[in-house]
Amino acid sequence: GEGFAEDLGIHHLVVNSWEGGVDTEQNVVNISIPTMIDPSVAPPGKHLIHAYTAANEPWDLWKDVKRGSERYRELKEERSECLWKALEQ
Repeated sequence: GEGFAEDLGIHHLVVNSWEGGVDTEQNVVNISIPTMIDPSVAPPGKHLIHAYTAANEPWDLWKDVKRGSERYRELKEERSECLWKALEQ
């Protein structure tokens, strides 16, 4: 892939606030870039990135939202912002 330093590791952890702890909503983002060790898992010149929060997304936000609905798309967009911000760091 292109765009990353060759010595960039495969796993990264972004902690937005050390005071918040791992159980605070959207405080910890885990990032894995497997193409740093195996470029064959993505098309040539590209990377594969897996980013996720530390299992602290509140179910109450999602429990009554129908998958594929407009509200689902809006919530998905809103709640994924922390992932994009972590990737930009």
